[in-house]
Parts: sequence; C-alpha cells; structure tokens
Amino acid sequence: MYAVPEPIATVDQRGCILDVNGAAQALFDRTRAELIGLALSELVAERARAGLDGLRETEQRTIELPIRRKDGSEIAVEVTATSLRVPGPAAMVILLRRLSERERTEEVIRQTQRYLEEGQAIAHVGSWVSGVLGPDAIWWSPETYRIFGVAEDMPITVERFFGMVHPDDREAIRAASEAALGGGAAYDVVHRVVRPDGGVRVVRERAVVVRDERGVASRMVGTAQDVTERMRVERKERFLARVSAELSQVLEYPQILDAVAKLAVPELAEAAIVELEDESGPRNAVAGALPAGGIFLRSPLQARGHEFGTVTLVRGSSAAGFDAFDQEVVAGFGLRAAFAIDNARLFHQAQQSIQARDEFLVIAGHELKTPIAPVRMQIQSTLKAIASGRPPTLERLNERLLGLDRAVGRVERLVETLLQVADLTVGRMVLSRRSHDLAEVVRDALARLASEIERAGAAVTLEASEAPTFIDAQLIGQACEGLISNALKYGAGARIDLAVRRDAGDVFFSVTDHGPGIPLDEQKRIFQRFTRRAPLEHFGGFGLGLWIAQQIAQAHAGGVDVSSRPGEGARFTLWVPAEDRRA
Repeated sequence: MYAVPEPIATVDQRGCILDVNGAAQALFDRTRAELIGLALSELVAERARAGLDGLRETEQRTIELPIRRKDGSEIAVEVTATSLRVPGPAAMVILLRRLSERERTEEVIRQTQRYLEEGQAIAHVGSWVSGVLGPDAIWWSPETYRIFGVAEDMPITVERFFGMVHPDDREAIRAASEAALGGGAAYDVVHRVVRPDGGVRVVRERAVVVRDERGVASRMVGTAQDVTERMRVERKERFLARVSAELSQVLEYPQILDAVAKLAVPELAEAAIVELEDESGPRNAVAGALPAGGIFLRSPLQARGHEFGTVTLVRGSSAAGFDAFDQEVVAGFGLRAAFAIDNARLFHQAQQSIQARDEFLVIAGHELKTPIAPVRMQIQSTLKAIASGRPPTLERLNERLLGLDRAVGRVERLVETLLQVADLTVGRMVLSRRSHDLAEVVRDALARLASEIERAGAAVTLEASEAPTFIDAQLIGQACEGLISNALKYGAGARIDLAVRRDAGDVFFSVTDHGPGIPLDEQKRIFQRFTRRAPLEHFGGFGLGLWIAQQIAQAHAGGVDVSSRPGEGARFTLWVPAEDRRA
C-alpha cells in the first residue's frame, strides 16, 4: 500500500480513515496523523457528501467527488471503493485518482449526454440533424431510433427515412421540408411511421434550418416525438363525445339500436352487432359487413345495475386485434350506448304507458257507461209510467228491478276490479291461505260463470284430479275465473278444455281454447296491464284479466304461462306450489 504511487486509503465501516499512503497525504494536503480517524466525509465538499452512501451499497463502485484540501481549495477526484474480505470488522480500500480538466470536461459531457438520452426516452422525444454527416445522411439520437423501431447501428439516409414513412404521408413531408429550406415556413409535421415489424406509430417532427453566412441552408436540426398514445387518447375523447352527443338526440326505440351499431363502424370495427332482449323478445341491429374469420370483442350493455344486452365488434383477421386501449374505448362506448338505449327504452315505455292510460280511460268510460245507460232508461221509463197514471204491474216492476240489480252488479264488479288493480300496483295484496283442493276451486269458478258460458255457446270440458294446495281460494278462484272468461271471449265459440292436475311439488290449472291463437310477439305483452288482444268494439273489458291472474299467481310463488301458435288456439296454465313455501 505504501509503495503504490496512486493515492490509497483504508476506511472502516463508519467511514473513518484507518490508514493512508504518502500519495494520499499529498492529495489531501494533510499528514498521516491528521488523516487517521478523520471521517472521509470531512474531506468531501458538503454538497457531494450524499454520494458517499453509495460506496457502502456494493462490493465495488466508482464515483466522482470534489475533495476539499487543507487550504480550502477543491479538486475533482475519481474514487473507487472496494470492500475488503478479511477477518474482523468490515473495511474498504479506497483508490483515488485526480482528474485533469480535460477528463473532467469529457466526463461532464458524457454525463450530460446520458441525462439527455434518459430524458428523451422518458418524454419519447428524439433528436436528429440532417446534412452534418453528409448531404444525404441524417444523424439520429438513440430515442429516434427507438421511435422508428430500427437498430441504432443502421445508417440513416434521406431515402431510408422516407422508406419508413407511411406512403400516404410522404408527399406532405417533402413539401414541408422544401418549404422550410426555402425559407417559406417552419418545419412542423405529423406523420405516420411504419416500423419493420408492421406496427404503425404517429410522429410529430419539428425542426429549424441552420444557414451559413450567405443565407444558404446547411443543415436542419429537429426533434421527433412519438405522439401515438396522445393522438389515440384525443381521438378517443372526440369519438366518445360524438357518441354521447348523437345518441342523446335519438329517443326512438328500438331504432336507437341501429344508431348505436352505425356509430361503431368504421371507427371501432368493420362490423358491429347490438343484441338485447326486452318484453317483446330478442332484438338486434347490425352495421357493416361481417368479415370471414374475424376477431370479436364483446362489451356488455349495463344500466341501473343490470345487464340487458351486448355490443359485439368484429375486425377482419388481417386487421390488428383489440389491445388494452381499444378495450378501454369500447368499454366507454358500451357505457354510453347502454345509457342511451336504456333512456330510449324508458321513454318508449313511458309513451306506451301514457297511451295505455288514455286507452284505458276510454275503455273504463265505455265499460262503466254501458250498464249505467240501461239503468237510466229503466228508471226514466218507470217514472214516466207512474207520472202518466199507468204504473207498471208488480211483475213488470220486478223484471225491471232484477235488470237494474244485474246492471248495478256489473258496475260493482268493474269498480272492484279497478280497486284491486290499485291494490296490486302498490303491493297491498293480503293472502288468506288455507288448504284447498284446486279442482273444487275451479268447479266453483265454473258455477259462477254459468250464464257467461251459456251466452258464449261454447262447450266446456273439465278433467280434474285431486290437487290439494295451500292457497287463498278466493283470489285463486278469481284468477281461474279470469282465465276461463278470457277463453270464452277470444275462443270464437269453440270448445274449451279445462284440466287440473298435480305434478311433483306443484298444482296446475290449464285452459285450452281452439280459437285463432296468439302471435309469438304478443305472448309477453298480453300479461301487461290494459293490454287487449282485440279492439274495444269487438270485446269488452278493461284488458286486466291476465295481468291480475299473473299477479295473484306470483303472490303465491307461482305464475301463469301461455303456449300458442296462430290458428291453433291457446293454452294458459296457472301453477302454484302444492305446499306453503314461505320461510
């Protein structure tokens, strides 16, 4: 150690000097006695002392530090610290080398270059200079090579640069370059780059033209910034804003499904399919041409906490797949589409409800007025006869009173129906459950409908086996009566077959008519309130029978189903659990 010409010191684990050689004493301008036991940090300029911490982190490390001499002057020193592998307390050997001004300047330049390259890599901004290496050569920084996706050892020429530019953008770049060199405009262009692997990036280039003392352009110095992600984000925001704006103008349902599909093409894919199911059954809309062997991406349509459909986007097999950014855009599109579709559907339902309400008011007025009109006529006729001194006989008066009683009874039943609808709507149905035989409940309903069956002229058959169940007999009887009455009304006078049976844990009551049947697209709708299968002038009633039957059955944890084909009649089946399933 003492014979080595380079400055050397040993330092303990606390950073205090254990020993130094003569060269180190000369470097520090202190004697051996002054240096031993002194903390190494005391010999380093205060601003750089944090760098000493890194010396203890690895077995060997080299850093540059400013050393303070005894006279207060500073010198630049390269410090190499190596851990000693010897028994006893940990220690380090420190080799110091004084740097010349040239070395110092070169090191500063190297560090500055590294910092510049690191900064360019973080910002995705490269630099370039044309004309400095030759009339057709271009110098690129390492980040520019990374942006263009080529190896750093590849010489770049003007021809090779244009070969990497997207064919559709080359003429614009040539024109911008010529204009800048001619002094007419700044060089600021955005163009696409086709990488060797086929990937496409968007690059913004800006440059200044350097001219000699005669004003002749000698070179261009510029930057190349990868703006691909920024452009994608800006495009995404513009697209989603347009989607929100355009869909907010469409309130027609289901026409809005077509609007959603068309907005997705070609912005997101070559084809788009919107699928959902509502009370009328499945619905879908398609835009674009479905490519063979395409790449699919599905996004759910969700609103108010539930999923009600999907948007499927399709790209051709030769196109790029859906990356994470694409999936983010599609998710945003699906969110806006779901919101717009749900709004249009709610608006459509509100319109239907208003229309149904208006139609119901007409129907209710007609139904209530129909029995009242003959009542008024009978009363006026009787009063007129009494006033003229020719009162009706007791027999005639009895007939008129019976007719009035029937009319009042009909009005009473209509009012009770309206009150029941109100109770069902607000959930005020109260069940009084007892053990009953459903077959007996159906026979009682038939007895109450005897006069209606006679007027319809339809033959009614009943095939019933014992079907004990736990129900509110009055309400279930009303539901059964409603199903039979519905068959009498729409069965065209044909035979009606009734059946009661028990199967596993449920009991069933079915009503089969042989009338015209029900189209498939109407089979869900007929269970809605105020829905009629025929115009008012053909059949009376509020259009509430099936809805009430369904509500009563569902209150018993059951339901009402329909099975029908046009021209082949219809079968309505009410089912409820045989046992009480309440918790």
